[in-house]
Amino acid sequence: MAIPSIPKTPSRGTRPTKKKALLIGIGYTDSKTQVKLNMPHEDVMKLREFLIKQYGYSNENITVMLDKPGERLQPTQKNIREQASKFVEGAAAGDHFFFYYAGHSVQVPEICPPEERTELDGMDEVMVTSDGRTNNHQTTRESCLVDNELKRLLINPLPAGASFMAVLDTCHSASLLDLDHNVCNAKWSCLNTIQLKTIVSLHDSRPSPQPLASKHKHEACARIPKREKAMPGAYNRCESPVPGRCRMPLVISISACKDDQINMENSNDKNGRSFTERLLNILRGDPHPRLRDLMKKISISIHGMLLDAGTLQHLNAIQQQASKNPGNSDKCQLRCQDPQISSDKELDMESHLETL
Repeated sequence: MAIPSIPKTPSRGTRPTKKKALLIGIGYTDSKTQVKLNMPHEDVMKLREFLIKQYGYSNENITVMLDKPGERLQPTQKNIREQASKFVEGAAAGDHFFFYYAGHSVQVPEICPPEERTELDGMDEVMVTSDGRTNNHQTTRESCLVDNELKRLLINPLPAGASFMAVLDTCHSASLLDLDHNVCNAKWSCLNTIQLKTIVSLHDSRPSPQPLASKHKHEACARIPKREKAMPGAYNRCESPVPGRCRMPLVISISACKDDQINMENSNDKNGRSFTERLLNILRGDPHPRLRDLMKKISISIHGMLLDAGTLQHLNAIQQQASKNPGNSDKCQLRCQDPQISSDKELDMESHLETL
């Protein structure tokens, strides 16, 4: 499946296609409960400039939400809901949408009957808004944005022929948009096969305050059946009478890590202080890379950041301990931060990134 480019010339009788972006960066500057982050505000502004210069976005079609004093659009739960709805309102075939989020994300258990579960591990991923509270599962759900709602707001309204790309610089982010396909897209390998279960701090790194959950998600890409029952309003827009020829919106999400991992920023790293900076470094060199190459490069780059900052300095000792006590090897394993690419349908990883 080749990734289609946005049509350059609209069909007669139709409006010109749109390219819109919604960029959200939350540093929790005034929060009394969340760990502050150094990079989201700066990364949003760099990304905004990059979209304009490299991919031809218009300034008036880019919405920025930052939790900085004086900013008109604060990234509260209410404001993000409103802007997400406006973002995809009136979407038409040929339109492209770019969504970016940098901030904290956490996990909470699903609260639905087993037959209505959409998560193989029973855990929902949650975006922590600037006014979000994460002191317990109930208040987290009430004050933040759960993955099911994010999909309902951003993905479900998309018509066939539209394209949507997300970059998620946050913890527990592989399925933050509840897309069905993840593992089946990972037909690439990384040189670093070390797995981190517990990650030590990267100098000034700021991991999410939520404890790292132990889980094994997406053993298959199908996720769980009956998701339409669990998610009212999910799109079903097959326009072809021929089986296997359904037209759907193209939805891709590139995230900083797996659902069971945390995302790091390193304010001292000259090669890239965040997932976003390192991704931009790659796209500056090749704005339309093969998906396989893009994921290899960003994975190796992120693992390099961890190694350079001394995150894996205890690796030898841990491996020795594991070898002496094989029964406890799982507890000694390290789980590295592994960038992920998810989608609403299986991707051809040989295709080039043309959705921007």
